Amino acid sequence: LTEYDLLLFYDMYDSITHAQKQAYIDLIETGKPMIFLHHSLVSYQDWPEFRAIVGGKYHTLDSTRLSHYKHDESISVKVEDPQHPITYGMSDFTIEDETYGNCEILPGVTPLLRTDHPLSMPVIGWVNHYRQHPIVYLQGGHGPTAYRDPHFQKILKNAIHWSLRKENAN
Repeated sequence: LTEYDLLLFYDMYDSITHAQKQAYIDLIETGKPMIFLHHSLVSYQDWPEFRAIVGGKYHTLDSTRLSHYKHDESISVKVEDPQHPITYGMSDFTIEDETYGNCEILPGVTPLLRTDHPLSMPVIGWVNHYRQHPIVYLQGGHGPTAYRDPHFQKILKNAIHWSLRKENAN
């Protein structure tokens, strides 16, 4: 993984070994930029540190706080900070995508995108700092409809460019 400039995750893995956990931490500590999309919020339910890395969690095991999803929803998106480089110059928009509801969002994240969709978590895009390293999470991106959307394309492109900037490494 060291040969790549940035790691973009769109995965949903259940288990992770101790060595893989350490590899995550080591890559972050080297300043390797990471962006997590959509399903990755569901990964590693039994690894609390992953929640701290991404800045939130989609709960599948905690019966007191089960998260939920719904496909093919029309989601009104509010750009929280149009001056942030990831959302720079963007205005509010609507996208067809999958919602995630009743998810945990850590209080220290910097919100980039919000929605008032009743089936969605309120913050759907953020920057989290894990051990002083910025991590981007974008809830969107379930399927082709989202990836064809010019707003999602712009946010993802901006997130990649922002994450690769050296001044954002710390």
